[in-house]
Amino acid sequence: MVLVIDGAGRIGAPGAPRSIDVILHSAFDLLAVVTATIVFYFLPLLPPSSVGQPWRLHPSYVSFAALGMMAGALAAGTANLLLSGFGEIGKSVIGGLAGAILAIELLKRRLGVTGSTGLRFAAPLAAAIAVGRVGCFFAGMDDRTYGTPTSLPWGHDFGDGIRRHPVQLYEAIAMLVFLVAFTVLLRRRNRIAARA
Repeated sequence: MVLVIDGAGRIGAPGAPRSIDVILHSAFDLLAVVTATIVFYFLPLLPPSSVGQPWRLHPSYVSFAALGMMAGALAAGTANLLLSGFGEIGKSVIGGLAGAILAIELLKRRLGVTGSTGLRFAAPLAAAIAVGRVGCFFAGMDDRTYGTPTSLPWGHDFGDGIRRHPVQLYEAIAMLVFLVAFTVLLRRRNRIAARA
């Protein structure tokens, strides 16, 4: 096996991700799930209606959402990589969100439910994305979610010698700002935030 030192001083096989990057990314994926669970259980509870607790609508509600999320994340992420010239399996947050929404909307249609049921998941999702995208930042070039080149002082070299926008951190910050604002509005019983 040939080992090389890349532009960031990392040692490894050419084009292969460092095991520490994979471990860090996986650790942040797990931390994202834990964070979402904590936010889910400790944010102020919505009124105890079936809309405020949508899993009461049907025993399979959460299973439908989870399966839709996984299918959407893998389908969109892999398709995106294939279109970009990479023959790899990928994951997409947007694809996962779209897949979960599609699965739940199909279930709701079958049950005759017309109202929104996703409010309870907005804050946990934002928290999970914020933490998960930090993991993507640590994964560097191997995650394939790095930004375009920049000369701005906060540009980051992900290992190829080019300073790039840390778009992963931009998204993490945006999700944290949303989470704080959404939580404040929920605590104040703001009609827009708490609209079901």
